[in-house]
Amino acid sequence: MDEENVVIMFAKIGEALWHTQHVERVLHTYIAFKDRIKERNTVTEAEAEAIIKSIAQMPLGRVIKLSKDAAVLSAPLQKRITAFNAERRWLVHWSVVEKGDTLIINESHYAFMGRVAQYVAEARYLHRAIASEFEDFTVLKG
Repeated sequence: MDEENVVIMFAKIGEALWHTQHVERVLHTYIAFKDRIKERNTVTEAEAEAIIKSIAQMPLGRVIKLSKDAAVLSAPLQKRITAFNAERRWLVHWSVVEKGDTLIINESHYAFMGRVAQYVAEARYLHRAIASEFEDFTVLKG
């Protein structure tokens, strides 16, 4: 694979991780407000930020379990975020092991790039969907 294609591949992986952080951030914030804070004007802004930070320090799998245990997300969204985390684990921990030949332009490379593109699309969807549920929650709470 030439250098330009390597740069493109690494940029796509970076894009996937970037979008993961957006999903994590909105999920941390939603959990903080729905499960920990619950009502308006019960904590200061600094206290709310500390709660969000404490959730953000947890691994994503634990955060997802917390969202499930506290029934923060709708059931379909909970199912999707759980599947998303499995894909995140693959991307971060196993993609090189399973797809070590991705630096060679062949079917494996294209399959890898397609999987990363699907991951990014799912991250974008989840970010919007979680934010939408969070917005509905905040409107309900006034």
